[in-house]
Amino acid sequence: MIGSAIFVGMFVGALVLSPVSDIYGRRPVHIIGVVVSLIGSIWIYFFPNWTSVLTSLFFKGVGMYTRLSISYLYTLEMFDEERCKPVATIIMSINNSLSSLMALYFIFGGRDATFFLLSSIFILGYSLIFIPLLPESPKFLFSLKKYNATRSTLIRIAEINGVKYEKLPFQEELELHGLAGFKAE
Repeated sequence: MIGSAIFVGMFVGALVLSPVSDIYGRRPVHIIGVVVSLIGSIWIYFFPNWTSVLTSLFFKGVGMYTRLSISYLYTLEMFDEERCKPVATIIMSINNSLSSLMALYFIFGGRDATFFLLSSIFILGYSLIFIPLLPESPKFLFSLKKYNATRSTLIRIAEINGVKYEKLPFQEELELHGLAGFKAE
């Protein structure tokens, strides 16, 4: 039952939040996912009864979907190919290893989940400080035809990766469509 609550939450998160992230952007949905997961962690900490545990694990599953999928999408869009795979591997490994450590703790007789719950609350709360600093997905901005914002984001990502643009991003495409006078922000 407990594992099912998490998987049902992940299913609902994928079903609902994927289209929402396509409409409103990756960053707000990522923030929503972390907040929902944080609520689940706080709820399970203060109300450790059977119904509350299942409900909070459902919320943690909804939040887990966004943390895994959207953080992976961010990694694909923010890092060059050479660094993308190691960073994505680290993100997924940390998530899986923490779950595995928690499972091993309980398999070998542990009964107090306080450390894990407080760690989860701390990490999720801490990540809420930094997620708003991430730029919005350039693919999302481009799909909305927000070319100036897309350029600014791509230039910021390029700087992080140590790349200098010889031409502004999308300059050739804009010239092709008769928008040669279009300037970056």
